[in-house]
Amino acid sequence: MENCGRETAVGYVQEEGNPTDVQQMYKVRRATVYRWLNLEDLRPTKVKTQKPKVDLAALQQDIGQDPGAQL
Repeated sequence: MENCGRETAVGYVQEEGNPTDVQQMYKVRRATVYRWLNLEDLRPTKVKTQKPKVDLAALQQDIGQDPGAQL
């Protein structure tokens, strides 16, 4: 959901006072709506990428040695 959607959802709850309606309109969990209400900044947070579980160089080397192999 985009930032403007969060702002719209929070504004609706603050004016109308019904998180259940927002939950159904935006297809989000009610807990998400309550979390948005407690945020000072509604901008999306950037998620850091995780380290890959597989060494990509080793995987490319393995594929180069046997390109027809299946996982």
